[in-house]
Order: sequence, then structure tokens, then C-alpha cells
Amino acid sequence: MLLLNSSTLLLVDCATLLFVDCTALLFIHCATLLLIDGATLVFINSVALPFVYCGTLVFIDGATLLLLNSVALLFVDCTALLLRNGATLLFVHSAALVFIYCSTFSLVDSTALVVLNCTALLILNCIALLFINCITLLLIHCVADIVVPCVTFLFALWLREALRTLLCRSPYEITGFPRRGKGVGDGQSLADKKKRYDQYLK
Repeated sequence: MLLLNSSTLLLVDCATLLFVDCTALLFIHCATLLLIDGATLVFINSVALPFVYCGTLVFIDGATLLLLNSVALLFVDCTALLLRNGATLLFVHSAALVFIYCSTFSLVDSTALVVLNCTALLILNCIALLFINCITLLLIHCVADIVVPCVTFLFALWLREALRTLLCRSPYEITGFPRRGKGVGDGQSLADKKKRYDQYLK
């Protein structure tokens, strides 16, 4: 009986101790794991996750900002360079084109004016000389046609009168010798001379 009680107590004690130890170990193990896991999770959540989040955010934000800044700066730089170079090229090309066009037009206008003036002066001089020569030749011909016949006619009249006067005068009047006497022969000779002169004029 004592042995049975002892065995029973031993079995009960062992079961109790085993249950208590198991329960205690399980509680301790659970508490330890909970504490370790909690501390680990707290550490990870408080240290690792912010680091991971910060790293991820820095990487993502950095990449995003880098891309946006690159695109924005590229667009801004291209626009600025385009505007600056466009304005510069526009000003330079405008000034160059204005200078070239002005020089070309000035040269062309000067050459054209010189050619036109020379041509106009040449034509005017030719026309003026032609007109003057025509007027001069016309005047000369008119004067020659009017004056020469008049002079010729006057000279012919003078010569006629002179010959008539000369032929009508007696030899004594021409030579200046005194006249001896008027005879029939002298009268006939004068009448013959006058008759011959009239026939000559006819």
C-alpha cells in the first residue's frame, strides 16, 4: 500500500512537475520568443524599415527628380539656346541681308542711273546735234537759195546796165578825146551798137 501510494505520488508529482515545467517552459519560451520577435520587429520597423523606406524613397525620388530635372533642364536649355541662337542668327542674318541688299541695290541703282544718264545724255546730244545740224544746213540752203540768186540777179542787172551804158556811149566819151564833129557815121554806129546790144540781151 505504501509502495502504491509512493508510486502514485511519484507519478502525480512527475506529472505535475512535467506539466508545470512544460507550462513554464512553454510560457518562458513564448515570452522569450515574443520579446525577441517583438524587439526584432520593433528594431526592424523602427530602424530597418525607415532605412529601407528612406533608401527606397531617396532612390525613387532621386531617380524621379533626376529624370524630371534632366528633362526640364534639357527643355529649358534647348529652348534658351534655340531662342538665343535664333535671335542671334536672326539679327546677324537680318543685318547681313540688309547690308547685302542695300549694297546690291545701291550698286545696281548707281550703275543703272549712270547707264541711264549716259544713254539719255548721249541720245539728247545726238538729237540736239542732229537738230542743230539740220537747222544749220536748212538755213544755209535757204540763204544760199535766196541770197545767191539775188546776188546773181543783181550782179547780172548791174552788168547789163554797165554794158548798156558802155555800149551806148560814144568812143569819144569812153576815151576822153574831144569830139570833132557829129556825122552821119557816128549816129549810125551808135544805133548799130544799141541794136546789137539789144539782140545780145535777147
